[in-house]
Parts: sequence; C-alpha cells; structure tokens
Amino acid sequence: MMYEKTLFGPAFRKAALAGTLAVAMAAVAPFPGAPQAAVYAQSADSGYSVTASDGFTAVISGLNMTRGAGMLVAYTPLWGYSTSTNAFGAEVVLVETGTPGQYEVKDVNSAFGDVSRSGNSEIPVNGLVLSAGPGGTPDVRKDLLTHFKVGDRVTYSEPITKSASNTVMVIDPTPQNNPAGALFDGYRGPDQLLVYTPAFGPSTRTNQYGYEVTVVDGIIQSAGGADSAIPANGYVISAHGTNAAWLSSISEVGAKVQLNGLALTISKDASSYVYQAGQAVSEAKAAIQKGYDQFVNAPFEQASAQVQKAETLLKQARLVLESDPVASVYVSKQATAAARDAFYLSLPSRTAESRGVWYRPLEKSPEQIAKTLDRMQAAGFNELYLETWWQGYTIFPSKTAAEHGIAEQNPLFKGWDPLKVFMEEAAKRGIAVHAWLDGFMVGIDPSGGPVLKAHPDWSAVSRSQVGSGKPMPQKGNGYFWMDITNPAVQNYLLGITKEMVTSYHMAGVDLDYMRFPHASDWKESYNFSDYSRTAYAKESGIDPYTLDPQTQPEQWKQWSDWIVDAEDEFVKTVYREMKALNSQLVVSATPEPGAEAEKIGNWSQYVDVVIPQAYSYSVDSVRESVQQHMSELKPGNLTYSGIFPMYVHMGPYETVAQVQAARDIDHGTTIFAFGQASPLAVDALRKGPWRDKAVSTGMHPQQAIAALLESMVKDANEVYVPRKAMDEKTAKLLEQKVQVVTKQLNEDLPWKAYGSVEAMLGQIEALINLDTTGINPVVVQKLGDQISYARMLLTYSVTKQIK
Repeated sequence: MMYEKTLFGPAFRKAALAGTLAVAMAAVAPFPGAPQAAVYAQSADSGYSVTASDGFTAVISGLNMTRGAGMLVAYTPLWGYSTSTNAFGAEVVLVETGTPGQYEVKDVNSAFGDVSRSGNSEIPVNGLVLSAGPGGTPDVRKDLLTHFKVGDRVTYSEPITKSASNTVMVIDPTPQNNPAGALFDGYRGPDQLLVYTPAFGPSTRTNQYGYEVTVVDGIIQSAGGADSAIPANGYVISAHGTNAAWLSSISEVGAKVQLNGLALTISKDASSYVYQAGQAVSEAKAAIQKGYDQFVNAPFEQASAQVQKAETLLKQARLVLESDPVASVYVSKQATAAARDAFYLSLPSRTAESRGVWYRPLEKSPEQIAKTLDRMQAAGFNELYLETWWQGYTIFPSKTAAEHGIAEQNPLFKGWDPLKVFMEEAAKRGIAVHAWLDGFMVGIDPSGGPVLKAHPDWSAVSRSQVGSGKPMPQKGNGYFWMDITNPAVQNYLLGITKEMVTSYHMAGVDLDYMRFPHASDWKESYNFSDYSRTAYAKESGIDPYTLDPQTQPEQWKQWSDWIVDAEDEFVKTVYREMKALNSQLVVSATPEPGAEAEKIGNWSQYVDVVIPQAYSYSVDSVRESVQQHMSELKPGNLTYSGIFPMYVHMGPYETVAQVQAARDIDHGTTIFAFGQASPLAVDALRKGPWRDKAVSTGMHPQQAIAALLESMVKDANEVYVPRKAMDEKTAKLLEQKVQVVTKQLNEDLPWKAYGSVEAMLGQIEALINLDTTGINPVVVQKLGDQISYARMLLTYSVTKQIK
C-alpha cells in the first residue's frame, strides 16, 4: 500500500507535548499533512467580539488558536485546562451567568502586574479566557486592563452564521484526471481537496492520513473518517494536508454544503446547531437501546433523564429558531451536551484495561507536578508514560551522563529532581510511571545536542552526509541521531535506562525511536557512520558506501538487514538487562507507521506491550492499525491503542469514539498527549468508558483477570438475574467458580501451576456454554468474550512472567 506524505511523523508527534501549540505548529512546518483540528485561525473580521460593561467593544482575532503579537484570542475548555500562554500578555477570565452571551469577569492578570500569575490562565469549564498578546498598536493588553474589572458583566458575541469557501480539485478522481494522486489510495494526492460521488464506487478507498465528511441533501452527516462509504443520495468530501486542516476547521455535523461545479462552500447557521442537537438525541437514544439490549451494566436511568432533558431543550431551540437565533444556538448547545452525556452514560466500562497517557514534563515545582497528577487521576489514567529522555537530556540529574562528560540534566529542571517527585506523587494516586525514552533521536539543536556535542563520533549520518566531519541533522526535519550500531552509544543509553530503573524504580520502560528513520531516497538512508562502515566491512569485506541498491540489490539488502539486526539486538539487550533488574518491569514499544510497524514482529519476544501509533481521525483506521500490529506479534504480547485525540484538540465525543474504536480487540488505550488534555474530554471519559475503576492489564495481569471475573459476577447479580437473562442457580455457580479462580490468583502460585487457573477458566466457559437454557444468548456471547479476554491476559502473564 502506498501513502501520501505521512501526517504523523516525528515532528508532528512530539512538538506539542508541553501544551504550547505555537511550538507544535512551528515544528510541523515540514509536514504539510499535519492536521490542526480545532485550531480555528481567524482574522480581524472573524465575527467574534466582547463588549465590556462600559460599552467598549474589542474584536477577537480568533478562537482556540496560537496567540500572536497584538492579537486577542478567546480560549474555551475545548482548548485544554489552561491557555498555555507566556507571561507577556494580559488575560481576562470569564464565567457564564446563565444568560446567553452574558459572562462575569472572575480574574484579570497581565505582564504589567504580578508576572508570577500572568499568562497560562486556567480555563473555567463554564467559561472562557480572553488573552491579549504583547505588541500591536493600540496595545490590546491595555484595553483589557482599562475596560475589564473583576465582577463586571460583559457580553461575548460569536457569529451565528459562519461560512468558508474553497475550490475542489477533482470530482471522482482517476489516474488520468488526477495524476498527482495516481499513486495513492483513492487517487488522493498530497494537500488535495476532492469529492467522491456514487459514480466512483461504494467508498473513497482513501487511507487514514486525511479528513472526510459525508454529505446528504446538502447537510454534513458525519465528519472525520477515511475510506468513507459514499451515500447513494450524496457524496463525500475528502482532503489531505493543508486542505484537511481547512476542512476539519469548518466541518461539523449539521453544517450546510453547496457544491456548484468545483466551487465548494460550507456554512453553519442557527439551524445547523438545531440539526446537530437532533442528531445527538437520536444517537443517544440508539446507544441507550443498544446498551440495554446487550445487557450492559450502565446507569440507564441517568442516561434516559439526560435524553429527556435534551429533548426538552431541543423543543425550546426549535421554537425560537426564527425569532431569536442567538437563544436558539445557546439552547441547542445545551441540548447537544445533555444528549452526549446520555450517550456516554450508556457505554460499557471495562474493569481490566490500561488507561495510559504520554506526557512531556515542564513543571517548575513539586506543587505543579501534584496538580498535573491530580488531573490525571481525575481523568482515570492508571499509567503515565513520562518523557524522561528527550533532546539528548535526562529530566533527572544523571550520574551516567556526568561520567561521560555530558550535561547531567535538562537545564529546565536545574536545581531539583522532577522525576523523583513524579514517582512519589504518582504512587500516592495509584498511577504507574513508565520511562518514555526518545531512544537514539537526540533533538534538533544545531550543535547536535548535549550528547553529540560531547561525543561527535557517536553521531549517525545518512549516506549523503558521509565526509561531513561533524554531526549532521536528518534531511527534512532537522533531527539528530546517535549511531545505534556503536557499542559506546548503546552502553550510554543502556546506562541511563538502568539508572532510572534502579534509582527511581520505574514501573516500565517505553521504547521510542529505536530504529533509524526510513528514507524514500536511498541516498538519505541510515547509517553510514565511520563505525558502521568499518564494522560491516570487517564482517563482509564490503564498504557499504560503495553499494548501489539499483545495481547491487542483493548486497544492499544484506547491508540493510545488518542495520535492522543491530536495532533488534539492542532492543533484545534492553529487555534482558531491565528484566534482570526487575522481572516485573513492563517493557513497551511504540511503533510509528512504516518501518517500525512493519518490523514490530521482530521485537515480539523482547517487549511485553506494543502501543501502535494509530493516529487518525477515523475510528475504523484506529482499529485496523491495532489489528495489523497484533497480526505481526507472537502469542503473549498485549496491545494498547495509541491514539491522538487530545493532541489535535478533538472534542469530547470524538475522544470517546477513539477510545472505543478497538475495545473489542485491544487491552487498553494510551493517549497522546496530556499537555493538550481538555477537562471536557476528561469528563466524557469518566462518564463513559472510564466510569468504573480499572486494573492495568500490562502492569497487573492477574489482578486484572480477577477484576474481570468479579465484574462478570457483579453483572450477573445486578443485570442478568433481575432481567431474567440468567437464572439464580447459574449465577450462584458462576460466583463460586470465580471465587476459586480469584483465590488461586491471590496465592502467588509457581509459574508451572497456572494450568489450574486455565482449567478453572475452562470450567466457567463450560458452565456458560452448557447451560444454554438458563442464560440469554446475548449474555452467553458476552461472557464467552470475557473468558477469552481472561485467557489472553493469563497467556501474557505466564509468557512474560509478570504477575
């Protein structure tokens, strides 16, 4: 399969970890495909404004976007917990009063006052923050300070009608009418905007690296897919790259679409919000019915109450649609929110799964770390993948680094040890901390970073960089790499990892950037360092620099395999040495699409958990990615879905959908990244799929099995028996057998004795399958799936010898 320019390359994935999207947008410049969902770049005529109590009106430059010089930006809870702005501007915190468009000023801060509390204001869940950037004439910061005072009532206005236009490149692309897309899935090329009608076929056949909306009767019915089904009475708009960013910024369910030839206009008005609320109500009702029919143990009474509330609000919104569109939009949004809550409440919540998150720390004090971890705990995360090694620095004072003449710690944390605080505070909150390592990638500093500055001979170089005489960055993104084949480099990274495991007692090690970057141009391929060339020549008698893959394909493959073997061997070494230090430590790998994903099977025996970077707007693509990775692995590995809804500021509903995408086959979820987490998304997860507390499958598989089996008994007593889907006798037998298994799991059995646990799982399965008259067929299937899940966890536990 061929792909357009990859959306989610290293720069895209790492850039915004700290929560500062300005950094992210600068870093992803070389990747035109990188989406910027919910980053609505507006202009002075955006239609957004705020009027102070004294009558002064300020025009808002944009909503949920990077704040530039002289700009006034509004940040809503969809953006995150805080504005992530620096201390050089001015900010006004507003909270709703209950009247449409009316807010009360709760706080005002600026660079002209107490700088320690200026900038990065917390965004209230029921409000927003106005943020003015420094510079500009007149100085908008001073306008905020002059006209907005704590306690004032102000009016926030947003445009009821929004519209954007663009030009479609091709309708129903073919290799002939769209040669730029001829090589790619669905014939969609880089940065293209296309339309697919039923004449094209049943679906768009596009891959996950884009954004699509489905249109029926001129109204958007769904948004954010890939390989979308083409409706018989409509069409699909599909975009990639820069056009995907445009399409995602304007497209919502309910938006109106006009397609005149190749001229495309997408607009929203008050009726669009009413339509969206109606769709949300319908989806919530369907979800409640589905959950009930599947005997899900969920608070359906609460869900139904929320639906009734939504329906009442929807009627109100429809009544005032023509007479008062502002009020109609306000009430429609409330109706949608209530319907979404009903939807979340109707979903099942697993008690055995990993709920992880990647995070790059930027805290400046132990108090800030505690606050971050409080938020993670409130979200329901039970695992934290903390970036402890990035840009060539450790976040902790490293003796290993000092011994090698390398800067011992990231200067951001000079004078204290954030890793020590993270470990202590996370333990109090029941969150396991894994050391997330950037492997052999050591950043973008022009000097090559602290490692290559001290040891330039450790640098990896591409073929085209041979003879440069100094560390050189990867072409395209500017990343510097260490030479994986060099024993001195391996020993250094191994030493840092050992130091974390022994000194800080990490729960796990998450391996990232453990392969050289893939290059489509063989002249940019890695690695042709002096060490690699000499070592390979010693083994084979051939200097790899002299090879040409076009004229010497077999010898080039042998050389390429030699590099892959070196990468594999290092992962094997890490696994064995870390397990020797702590047999219960979990080693995970985070493969990116491409070479890492294709070769993940090589590491199956040398990692415990695989977390594919299934980064896509399409839930179907997420599931397909997880399936693909699982097919490459040997029995005994667990697989979590690695998803990115927080990073691209997806809404709460979309975040829940991503978490749900592969739940029938995965063993947990890891979200990228907490720097961009929003309180609304967190609230949705806790109401829905993360409603019940869960035991991490990778960290504590045997406890997870016990929790899973106990949930089966709970469901039997609370749902199946009361609803006549299981008789009391069968429920009692199930409970007795579960008690035997959980007792065995608590006895710390020798590994060879776990056959007895498997035997008891078999007895439970037999009970379910034999008593067909006493159990509803839907429940039989559900219990069978749970036993299969328990068996998978047992296989992992025994294979990896993790209890």
